Amino acid sequence: MNFNSFILLILLNTEIYALKPIHLTLVVCGDRLEEALNALKSSLIFTPSPIIFHIFTEDHLREQFKEKINTEWPIEYKLKFQIEFYSIQFTRGNDERWRKLFKPCCTQRLFIPDILTNIDSVIYIDTDILFLSNVRSLWRFFRKFNSTQLAALTPEHEDPSMGWYNRFARHPYYGPMGLNSGVMLMNLTRMRQVNMISKIMNIFDEFHLNITWGDQCLLNIYFNYYPEQVYEFSCNWNYRPDHCMYENNCQMAKLDGIKIIHGCRSAFHNDKYQEFKSIYEVILNWNFNSNIKSSLLTKIQSNLKKYSLTNCGKTQELFTKHLSKEISSLNYSSKNLFHIALILNTSNVLLLHPARMKVLKINFEGVNNLSTENIFFLSCKHILDLDHCQSKEDMLFLPESINHSLYGFLYKIISRFDLTKSNHWNDSIENELSQIENIQYRNELIELFCNK
Repeated sequence: MNFNSFILLILLNTEIYALKPIHLTLVVCGDRLEEALNALKSSLIFTPSPIIFHIFTEDHLREQFKEKINTEWPIEYKLKFQIEFYSIQFTRGNDERWRKLFKPCCTQRLFIPDILTNIDSVIYIDTDILFLSNVRSLWRFFRKFNSTQLAALTPEHEDPSMGWYNRFARHPYYGPMGLNSGVMLMNLTRMRQVNMISKIMNIFDEFHLNITWGDQCLLNIYFNYYPEQVYEFSCNWNYRPDHCMYENNCQMAKLDGIKIIHGCRSAFHNDKYQEFKSIYEVILNWNFNSNIKSSLLTKIQSNLKKYSLTNCGKTQELFTKHLSKEISSLNYSSKNLFHIALILNTSNVLLLHPARMKVLKINFEGVNNLSTENIFFLSCKHILDLDHCQSKEDMLFLPESINHSLYGFLYKIISRFDLTKSNHWNDSIENELSQIENIQYRNELIELFCNK
């Protein structure tokens, strides 16, 4: 038997798979701290760990980030992510030229492939982004890339009569109406392979007097020259006031609901786009209440009703259509919550339904403060996801039919013996099993181990 990285799973109508980390990055300068924290907060609502945040920011904002998170976010949410901070750095020289283009620091995104050299892919978001969906669903678009695509973005517009690039641009742009870069999937490995940054530097030298929207214009010019390198995804993943200021022109939002809202042109902070502002404020004031339906969904719906006569408000159901599905899915999965206890070391793990913990009256030292109302995950090296499934040969799955009276014996075995060692099957473990009087149960456990 090979028990390298042994994991014991007690399954109750649910299978546990591992999740590889999502890398989410954003750039924060000036007065965008609150907005950025709200974007990160929204990303955690429906997304299981692990998430790794890569934050490019000014030095004085770094400490404010840490203080806000440490003092205002509960432990169960802080356990879902890691956060890495980076100084603003334009790796190809002439910092001031890049720093002042369009908005402070916005061009930092162009240099991420030079900085995150050990990261394959990231999702980049502007600070004025709010997730109304599981970020992992967006991450899955990486799987749809063909062999040449290295980035994914949404079109800038759906309606040619409203398009900015096709009416006003003084430079080349991608496709019929250009791209919006507020949400961008970036395969950093491929960007490095094609030397994308150097090509953008050359584009800037040629067109810097003709661009209006900073790095977004540079990306549009680049993908005009290399259209085979971009994957387009739908507007409901980057829904902006432009999509509803006259009437809804994003058909995927009508079909599947809005999954990300983008408060461009300060839509979250002015009264011109009250629908967007009201959603922003609900998430900003949300206190991480576990009853998301009453504390989040109901309040958003109530606020949107106030603007039922505005053009965006007339299609208010689009803002909550997918959000309702996410909450229903979350509520369904909460019926089969599992609690994780680390036993002795990170190789021996017992997953128990909270109800079983109470019946067994097991004192899991070191995790007593964890609430059974929340789901906790192990690091990615121990958990697998269907989308990134590795081998499950080192995982022991207990059948649902296994008698619950055996849980106590299983707990004793994994808490007292290091099952990762090759000589783990010894007389001591056999002695534990021999204490089981019921021969059928004892044989059931022996077979479970030996078949591994």
